Amino acid sequence: MSKKVNCPFNKFTSAMGKFFHKMVPGLKWFFFSFIWLGVLLFVLDIVTKTIVKNNMTVSQEIVLIPNFLSIHYVQNSGMAFGMDLADDTANTIFWIVVSIIGALVLIGITIYAWKKLKGVSKAALMIMIAGTLGNLIDRAFYTNGTRHFVVDWIGFFGPNGFPRFNIADASLTVGTVMLVVYLIVIEFIEDNKKKKGLQTPSNSGEIEVSKKEDGKKDNE
Repeated sequence: MSKKVNCPFNKFTSAMGKFFHKMVPGLKWFFFSFIWLGVLLFVLDIVTKTIVKNNMTVSQEIVLIPNFLSIHYVQNSGMAFGMDLADDTANTIFWIVVSIIGALVLIGITIYAWKKLKGVSKAALMIMIAGTLGNLIDRAFYTNGTRHFVVDWIGFFGPNGFPRFNIADASLTVGTVMLVVYLIVIEFIEDNKKKKGLQTPSNSGEIEVSKKEDGKKDNE
């Protein structure tokens, strides 16, 4: 008769198996919550801005693909893609307040509607929250002496091409487009379902009437 050997490795693997078995539902929830995506974009935005700010001078440009893509350090005291106000103090206060309100609204919507949100909506909101918080950090802590600014560094189509932006700007734009397109598609699908629902009863009624008429003819 063989005896069961209490090997420490067997105990370890058994304990780890139980641990991961318990963790699977939590990991699945975390993955499909897309919180990780928001955190990833937020960290990536902050890290890239810090690298550019600490290693480049203002207006310095590093061309990656001629007349198409470059790293161009710009201090943007306005909103996304360079939108700005004239007065320094008013500009700083206005955009910080707008960023805070935007972040609170997005976070509030996400928390309030969390259980009803589908995967695409959650992903879009997380991307937008990451973008809003990323630029808010800049506006709160980066200053050139007169104005608080956001570090923009992604350049397309040469020096006079598309306005410079950063990962936070891109996140806000992509997240908004995702959410709008998703809502339009969902509304389109729901409308089609309603139309089909209205057509089905009438069609079934017509079939029943035709069956009755056929029955009468047979009796005659």
